[in-house]
Amino acid sequence: GYELDLYQDEAEGYYLNLSAPQPCWFVMWRLEEDIERYIDAQSIELAKSEATIAVPHRISVSYNEAGRLLDGGESVDNIPLSTEHASWLQEYVNEHYRPEPKKRHRPESFKGANRGVED
Repeated sequence: GYELDLYQDEAEGYYLNLSAPQPCWFVMWRLEEDIERYIDAQSIELAKSEATIAVPHRISVSYNEAGRLLDGGESVDNIPLSTEHASWLQEYVNEHYRPEPKKRHRPESFKGANRGVED
């Protein structure tokens, strides 16, 4: 199995995941040639029928982390998050996520003209 650690600085990514129509697990995987490191003895013969095998290396429930992995060239797929896991993650988000207050931007018409300084 895989271990999942939650971090307060990723709370926004968890929130974004839960806000999606279908919250999910993000699974980062790589194609590996040295499959004997990853496959149990019972499955090795079947696995050897392929030149490479997709091996999960990392799991996450953070939308932002998945985006960073994809930006870094990694392969990331998603698997639907069960209702039980989504509820557990929602509890964490409720406790740790505080959205940043939206900053009010002044409309361009109130900023004034950009005029050069006259001599």
